[in-house]
Amino acid sequence: MLDTDDNVSFINPTNDKAIKLTYDPSKKGLIDYWLISFGDEESGSVEVLNIYYRHQDESLPLIERLIRDWLTEG
Repeated sequence: MLDTDDNVSFINPTNDKAIKLTYDPSKKGLIDYWLISFGDEESGSVEVLNIYYRHQDESLPLIERLIRDWLTEG
């Protein structure tokens, strides 16, 4: 994952999960998100939570809750 001026990634190798945050002022809602997986069973896979947000201050509580819930699930 590539970090740029408007996106940043965090990878936790302990639980094979990663988060990619992207600032996108053109989004209609405060946040948009989805999960994808990279890799395979043989080499291992990483689950990535992609989050696009429009307003940092307004979106932050929603992003924090989403990340916390995702990290604590199964």
